[in-house]
Amino acid sequence: MESDFNQTIKKRNMNDVKKIESESGSVIPPDLKGNLKPWSSVFVEIRYIYDVSNKSIPMMFFPEIEETIKNQIFSIRPDLKF
Repeated sequence: MESDFNQTIKKRNMNDVKKIESESGSVIPPDLKGNLKPWSSVFVEIRYIYDVSNKSIPMMFFPEIEETIKNQIFSIRPDLKF
């Protein structure tokens, strides 16, 4: 899965990522594991969005993560592909 994600990211225009990193001063991880960690707590983060926090949460690459996971599922279970 990680190599599939890396291939997907290589095809992506990263101008928006560079701009966000520059403006926020944060680093957005370019790897699958580094991106899954912030996404794994998305509902908790949204639930407490009213709490003021000085931390930045890099949540990027959702379409690329989605494509990677779907490819993995379909490689195991091609019958689920519609």
